[in-house]
Amino acid sequence: MNPELLERMFCPAKKTPLAYSSADEALVSAESGSSYPVIGGVPVLVPKPQEYLHRTAIELEAHNQRRDQNMQIVKAFLSQETFRTPMLRSLHAALEQNVALSIAQRDALAARLDVAGLLRYVVDQGVKLADPRQTPAYYGPDLLSFVRADWSDEPAPSKQRSVVLERVNDNIARFCGANQSALVVGGGAGRYFHELAARFDYMLGSDLNFTYVDIYHRLKNGPMELADIFYPMISSDVVAESFVAALPDGKTPENAAYFVADALQLPVRDGTQDAVVSIYFSDCVPIMRLLNEARRVLKPGGVFISLGPMFYHSVDQTAWFTPTETLAIANQIGFDCEHDEWGELAYWSSPHRSSESIHRVWNYVLRRRD
Repeated sequence: MNPELLERMFCPAKKTPLAYSSADEALVSAESGSSYPVIGGVPVLVPKPQEYLHRTAIELEAHNQRRDQNMQIVKAFLSQETFRTPMLRSLHAALEQNVALSIAQRDALAARLDVAGLLRYVVDQGVKLADPRQTPAYYGPDLLSFVRADWSDEPAPSKQRSVVLERVNDNIARFCGANQSALVVGGGAGRYFHELAARFDYMLGSDLNFTYVDIYHRLKNGPMELADIFYPMISSDVVAESFVAALPDGKTPENAAYFVADALQLPVRDGTQDAVVSIYFSDCVPIMRLLNEARRVLKPGGVFISLGPMFYHSVDQTAWFTPTETLAIANQIGFDCEHDEWGELAYWSSPHRSSESIHRVWNYVLRRRD
């Protein structure tokens, strides 16, 4: 990792300096003794990394088992030639394609796990893992359509990205200066982080989902062929489509670092960022906590740029604030609103999927007071 980027980061548990140890394949803090594994190029910078890895590996394994069961059912039907054979072959091939990726990700995690610690974790937390939607891994392997939206060069996803980037880049041009440092939170599979890195001298990016961050780092090794599975939400005889995810220029920017982290406990030093960018993410976590953390890492006069709908998924109902309430909270935390507008965005979906939507997106900019 670029040393100048590490200077802007710290140990998320103890807030002490980090350095890369090639012997340990980890970012380590000599002061606190903390160690944060780097797995396939992915730094895992959460306060309790082993617990995170245990939970994520277990959910990936559960996902793989569910998909294997699906494939066995499909394979049993395929043993008999019927009118369903063409559809089932397509579905089976798509499942195989995607499971190969999640198995590779699970194995990469398993290689770095403390087996005794994993067994203790299963005993202590097993009941809580019954609902996969409560784990950080859930949104990754099951929703690769987000990866297609980020990294396919097909016309429709490309158009959606260009619309989003046009609005965010306009905010950057209006409210950010030159020679600055920025942080993208909730960056998903990494496309907007990747594109925005060219606008800043230094760029940090984070997401709590290992699957997405890992895919971004795997793309450095070349294109990946994955499948977008529509079944059972279908609107045609096509139940799955292959797509190619690829970096547009074949490489990642040298001035940027993309890592696993919690947007509410960022491994980023106080007052080091000129901008924090949140695209389709501000409604995913409690906004009050997100803005407090953004204010902490921003320099005085730095800006929080947000674009996305207010869907409030994965957030407790007590944090479902209206726009006016959100701006009032921001003001109390120490922000002034510089820009505030609503617009429509045709959210990309394959024509073979049974739903399409127009999102009302909120585009706003908050500036940190001194």
